[in-house]
Amino acid sequence: MPGPHDLLPRYALAGMPAAADLYNRISAEPTRPSCRLIVGVAGSGKSMLLTLIREALRGADVPLADPFAESVPAGSAVIVDDAQDLSTERLAALEQLARRTDLTVLVAVRPRSSDARLSALGRAFADGQPHLVLARLSRTQATERARVRLGADALSPALVELIGRYSGGVVGTFDAALAALEDLTGTELRSRAQVEAALADAVRSRIIQTLRATPADVRAALVVAGLGVHLNAPELAHTLGVDEDAALVLIDRARCTGLLTDTDGLLSASAPALTAVVGESAIGTIQQRVLAARLELGTLSLATARALAAVPVRDQRLADHLTAAADAIAAADPAQAAELYEAALRTGTVDAATSIRHAESAGRSGNFDRALQIIDSTWEGSSAETIPTEDLRSAARISASVASCRGLTARSAELYGWLGPDRAGLDAPIGAVILLAEGRIEQAQAMLHARADRPQTSLSAAWSQLANALLQSLTSPAAQSLGAMMRAVSMMSTGRSDRMLPDTVTAIAATAALHAGELDRAESLLRRAVRDDDPIAGPRHALLLAWIAMLRGDLDAAQSQVDAVGPNLAQRDLLFAHGLRLGLARRRGDLGAVTQAWQQAQDAVAEARADLFNLLPLGELWVAAARLRAVPRILLLIDEARNLLSRLGEPPLWSAAVHWYGVQAAILSERPEDLVPHANSLSAAAESDPYAACLADAGRAWMKVLTDQADLAEVSAAATGLERVGLSWDGARLAGEAALHAGSTQDATALLQTARSLTLARTAGPSPDAPAKPALSGPLTDREGDVANLLVLGMPYREIGSRLFISAKTVEHHVARIRNRLGAQSRSEMLSMLRTMGYGAQPAAT
Repeated sequence: MPGPHDLLPRYALAGMPAAADLYNRISAEPTRPSCRLIVGVAGSGKSMLLTLIREALRGADVPLADPFAESVPAGSAVIVDDAQDLSTERLAALEQLARRTDLTVLVAVRPRSSDARLSALGRAFADGQPHLVLARLSRTQATERARVRLGADALSPALVELIGRYSGGVVGTFDAALAALEDLTGTELRSRAQVEAALADAVRSRIIQTLRATPADVRAALVVAGLGVHLNAPELAHTLGVDEDAALVLIDRARCTGLLTDTDGLLSASAPALTAVVGESAIGTIQQRVLAARLELGTLSLATARALAAVPVRDQRLADHLTAAADAIAAADPAQAAELYEAALRTGTVDAATSIRHAESAGRSGNFDRALQIIDSTWEGSSAETIPTEDLRSAARISASVASCRGLTARSAELYGWLGPDRAGLDAPIGAVILLAEGRIEQAQAMLHARADRPQTSLSAAWSQLANALLQSLTSPAAQSLGAMMRAVSMMSTGRSDRMLPDTVTAIAATAALHAGELDRAESLLRRAVRDDDPIAGPRHALLLAWIAMLRGDLDAAQSQVDAVGPNLAQRDLLFAHGLRLGLARRRGDLGAVTQAWQQAQDAVAEARADLFNLLPLGELWVAAARLRAVPRILLLIDEARNLLSRLGEPPLWSAAVHWYGVQAAILSERPEDLVPHANSLSAAAESDPYAACLADAGRAWMKVLTDQADLAEVSAAATGLERVGLSWDGARLAGEAALHAGSTQDATALLQTARSLTLARTAGPSPDAPAKPALSGPLTDREGDVANLLVLGMPYREIGSRLFISAKTVEHHVARIRNRLGAQSRSEMLSMLRTMGYGAQPAAT
């Protein structure tokens, strides 16, 4: 391997196009006079460039003159490095030489805008060619430099970027990192951690060398820069106890070290080296001076305060500053406010009221664990009697809200039961809603009769309206209570709430609308309230919109929406997501997907508890369990749900959907006797609830289908009724199953036509303005009919594909579409339906 001296001309200027251009021009015409000022920070490659040029001139027999001799002969070359350290007289001599046209004059200098002498020197050189500024390596330049030194395939782009980040693009530090990698070639270059450790050590050693050669006052300026403080002379002078002129010089010299970014921030790799050289104690003293200076001048920025807190600098004034900043943004940006409250805790002490505001911000940003830690710590540190009622009320609300988001509504109800109507104040309606969700009617009524100690806000008025509407929904027709819930939503302000709440008024009203089959009304509410930037309400509303799409039969839209919310959900929302995935898989007739979704839901099932607002996902879990013969796994939750409805008096608005799920579970379990009590409950509710009446008709139709007593008109009417309340998939399935039990081919064909029309209705898309899809001439397209004929004859996909000149994969696609069109629950059900429709009786056209 060549030695460093042999490699120097080849790679030394790689990735430095301007420096390479100067070197090449002088090497090509060494006797032609050239006058350039070379500007760059420490380690930028100035000295390396001058060394190369000096060697090139010597090789061409160009004499190198002493710039400070009494006379400098024409035709010679003058090369000077680090001119910023020269005396005023010598700088003046260089100015004279720079104006001569019979010399090559190359002078390297670090940029110091505060030094008037260097400015004069720069003007002298500006009469010739522009200054050569050696800037930091760009990503492209760094890649080229690494490629030339270590080989084309030695480093990945990610590793080159990592080296650039460590070095800040300074050539000297970048080369030190490359040199470290040369020792890790071949089989030793295995671990990224090993590579990063080698890079960090090499860069740290290089920076330590630079710092040790740097004066102490310049290092102090670097410490200030490390706090994210923009370096300016008045504040630095106040911090370090020097005059402003001296501060300007320190700023220039700090920038010349190459350890600052272009915006005066300290390179991240420089921080550990700075601590090693300056010492933690000295750094702490400087940081305290920065805080004191900024507070005295009234210029303490939020960025600087956060940087001081990260150290941390312990000072109550800093804690108070951070607390005030957090209070100012808590309503609009709870996540950042929570970070600022945390920073305040590191720097000083905070009172109970501030801790509660901290918990509020943590909870609203989705950090439930931290919110509960703060509330628990507040309660453990003080007795309930010593905490002001307002703070106690807020603490209970935050803790209860976290419990509700985690699906622990019973815990939430316990907290409001403990708080009681006397201390609940404006939060009493919230407590009433939670207590009703747990079936505690008397406690909820007591909350609603509580007198607030001040006028209601729009938020508390909306919750009060909602609580009364929920209470009304237990005894009144659904239309009345739903209307009251809609009014509750309209009473809300349009802005985002700045309080941690157990749920949103919109979500609860939309859930009630879903229970009543009012899908359009639920969607309208949710569309107006969706906020992607709210980590709690956003996913909650999105999942409810997905539920609407699923009920309508727009399975692709529902799948897209449930996938979009991501995996990091609160436990309550996670239960809804599992219910959606199970419901979608079941409606697609994909038993494998149902099984997989069921297995994935088991942790949520184990942790779930029934409440009034999670009955829908529990229903989907119930039906999936029946499909998989796993009802015992869900029986405890189903019993909880039915006991809850019993405590509430079996209100039709809330119980109808549950009993409809019970009907479907009984069907899938092949236990018609289990269907009877649910059908009876639906029939009892039908007198006062149109939605329950529709489900009751469908339940009676299912009972007759299962006992081979189906009536064509009754089944068709029930199936169409289901479609009218948004349950088109359920209606298609009822008609399709009835076709299998039909006593005549004519009835079977009519029922299949009904199933097909409902299937087409649910796949036509939700937009009434969308262009109509061309109607099919029959239950299946011509190509699907060809596939169906051969499929019923028992041919495998490969043979069907061979007959029809299509691939087996395409056959599989057609089969999936056939099954979806027919609403078949299984392959055997699909084949039975196809036989009833007449497929397989004649060979398919090919």
